[in-house]
Amino acid sequence: MHKLQDQKLKYKEKISPFISELRKVLNPKEYEIIYDYYFKNKTMIQIGQEIGLRPGRVREIRVEQERRIDKLIDQFGSIEGKHDFKSINFDSKIEQLILPRRIEDSLKRKNIHELSDLKKYSLKDIYRLRGVGPKGLKIFVQVIKNKGYDPNKLLKELDDYLIEYPIEIDLKKLTEDD
Repeated sequence: MHKLQDQKLKYKEKISPFISELRKVLNPKEYEIIYDYYFKNKTMIQIGQEIGLRPGRVREIRVEQERRIDKLIDQFGSIEGKHDFKSINFDSKIEQLILPRRIEDSLKRKNIHELSDLKKYSLKDIYRLRGVGPKGLKIFVQVIKNKGYDPNKLLKELDDYLIEYPIEIDLKKLTEDD
């Protein structure tokens, strides 16, 4: 039992400096699981009862997110990777953009694994991917801008800059500098 407590304490110390960043990277349920387990010392059973999941599923989510957090910290020295934009180049993996999981999975389903793969697709194509939609598109463009890329150069050129259905989005305005 002490070994588990020691491991839990070490991991808590490892992620403590990044706890505010975790909220931005993980979805609310994933964040709640990690936070409750490490910072509130709740058991898998307690967390599962509170959020309506079985304890085994809570553990699966926790382990998956721990791997993701470890990978981000090891790769960038932070959760969001903000300080290391220059290390990301055109041939870099899509994971290095640190997109929300839903958007990253949508891109991977379309076989977009590297930034160079984005050149085959326009913003409209990204918008139409299952799991992206208007909100996801705005997040996607913002992440690309935050990483120092111009979405108009990274993606295929658009023939028109307006998505009308189901919500009108002006892509030209979305991709312009703030």
